[in-house]
Amino acid sequence: MTAQSVHRRLREFREAFDKPESLARPEISHGRLLMMTRPGKQHQLVAHRLRVQLDPQLDPDLVLMLGTDMEDAALGILRVPDLVVVDEEEATADSDAIDPRRCHLVIEICRLGITFTSDAEAAPRSDPAV
Repeated sequence: MTAQSVHRRLREFREAFDKPESLARPEISHGRLLMMTRPGKQHQLVAHRLRVQLDPQLDPDLVLMLGTDMEDAALGILRVPDLVVVDEEEATADSDAIDPRRCHLVIEICRLGITFTSDAEAAPRSDPAV
């Protein structure tokens, strides 16, 4: 089975998966489905403050999107970053996800003190293409 076919199957499963309310939308990386808890209120407050600061600074043809799928199917990676700045053309395209090569800015909000304890845990976040 190719990496692309594994990604396609994980993508299909992700869409059909009846996840518990406490989980955020799963991400896909390196042939794995990554499950994370839903962001808390402090996280959402930071996202709101960033949006309030960034929105007025954007050129009219740029759009700030929140919690939008960003996918490179060829690499088998699907992320859901907190904030993404893209051209309006990309935001209104027919695809389900943003192309990471079309992003001007991607923001992932993390808590202080988060550390990775193994290479396997660090690998999903170290992909330079996404």
